[in-house]
Amino acid sequence: HKEEGYYQVPLLQRGIEPTVKQAADFMLERFTCANALQSASRIANGVPSWLVRYFGYFSNTRLYPGSGAYHGVDFHMIFGASEDVTGLPLSDEETQLIDLMQSALSAFAHDPVSGLEAQMSWPQFNKSRKSLVLLGVENEPEASLVFPRIYNAACNYTVYDG
Repeated sequence: HKEEGYYQVPLLQRGIEPTVKQAADFMLERFTCANALQSASRIANGVPSWLVRYFGYFSNTRLYPGSGAYHGVDFHMIFGASEDVTGLPLSDEETQLIDLMQSALSAFAHDPVSGLEAQMSWPQFNKSRKSLVLLGVENEPEASLVFPRIYNAACNYTVYDG
């Protein structure tokens, strides 16, 4: 949800703090719109695709105050190793979110065509229906579905029709 948090580290080290608009534009252009376009293109070509937006912001995964759910932080959930990296214990919510995300990865690995729909009730990406999967909103160990336009309404792609 805040991919740019990781990319701000070198800027902050040089004493440069991007404006809110600069960070939002970077996130929209480099991640939100690009991911939506890729998912829509895959589906248009018969390749199943799901789009997930991760929000988890746990004390043992923070880069700096306000770093948010930065690029790559979700790997802590996939591998369950944030305590090993930081020495800070997992919260109950974090442990449950790890279980949820590992279950989703397992469902997809066992059946990349319909595993996420069958086992997790996650629909394939479609810009016209609630199909964007949100994980870890307010650190809650659950998934929710929203209309993708909540995040990608500003995307301007003429080929985007998924």
